[in-house]
This record gives sequence, structure tokens and C-alpha cells, in this order.
Amino acid sequence: MIQAQTELSSQRLPANIPPLPVAIRYYDDFSDTYGQVKYPDHSDQWSISYDGKQVTLDSRSFDVVISPFIKSWCANQLAIRAPRTTEYYLYGLKQVSLQQFTAIITATPQEVHSAWRIISADQLQYYALEALKSIFSFMCRFSVGPWLPEWLDYVSMLPLPKVDKYAGVRTGDVFLSFEEEAAIIRHIDEVCHEIAA
Repeated sequence: MIQAQTELSSQRLPANIPPLPVAIRYYDDFSDTYGQVKYPDHSDQWSISYDGKQVTLDSRSFDVVISPFIKSWCANQLAIRAPRTTEYYLYGLKQVSLQQFTAIITATPQEVHSAWRIISADQLQYYALEALKSIFSFMCRFSVGPWLPEWLDYVSMLPLPKVDKYAGVRTGDVFLSFEEEAAIIRHIDEVCHEIAA
């Protein structure tokens, strides 16, 4: 089954995927500095830093046929988005099956709405669908396959599942208990006493 899917994807993958640059520059707003991934085509693991920590963007878990596409997309995301968002999106794509991914990147603009409905019905997590939507935007920006920049507005209208941003407020999960509040106040008092001493 995986073999058949791999053969299908290798025959239908877009041929005009943007090549990787010699170096990918990204901005870490936590340290207010630019980072760099040198020679990204030499490795499937890119070490980046953001928010004071080192992380690895790892594309080894993707099928060998789609890996070049993933790396090209990831390089673009890292250049235009926050590194944290890029890592989040890459993690989202790891939840997508090869068959689903192939259906997305081989869809034409005329087929995208029906392909998106089918993918959305597969109960993928919100972050996986966000990542897939960014794939379409990437293909539009770089005119990959039949996609062109003028399709960007159409892609932006692909629906994502509704998310209740205030669910934690309604259930009370975001509020501290009296014990937690007391522990924080005790800690602040202790630090103030230490500073005064």
C-alpha cells in the first residue's frame, strides 16, 4: 500500500519545486537576532534556536519522495514566519498521511475545494489543517504546479474548524486555585525578604 502511494506521488508531484537556498535566515524575536541554517540541502535535520532554546526541524520522518517538497516549504516558512510557527506547522504535517499529503499537493485550483472537504472530514487536528493550508499558500507564491499567486485569496478562504478560544475561561481551567495563588504570594514574599536581607 505504501509502495503504491509512493509510486503515485513520485509520478504526480509538481516538478517545479523551488530549490533550497545555500543558507536560510530567520529572525528570533526573543533574542532579537537573526539565525541561519547553512547548507540545508546537506541535512534532513536543521538546528534552529528561538525563545532561548535549541530545537531541530527534522524532515526524516517524511517519505523520501515528498521530502524535497517538505524541505523547500519549510525553508520558506522559516524565512517568512516565526521559527516557533514553522516548528508547529512541521509537527502538524507529521500528522498527515502520505495519501492525504499527495491528494493536497497534486490538487489543481479547480479540485482544491472538494479535496479540502475530504481532508477536513478526516478529523485532522487544527494545527495539521493550518499547516496544509500553508502548503497551498507556498505553492501559490512560487507558482508550483498549476498554482499561481492570484489563487492566494481563494486559498485563504479554505475553512478551518471552529475553535472556541474561550473554552478554558468558560470551564474555569485558566484560573488559579486559592492554593496556587497562595503559593505564588508566599514565593514573592520570600524573595522580597531575601532581597531586603
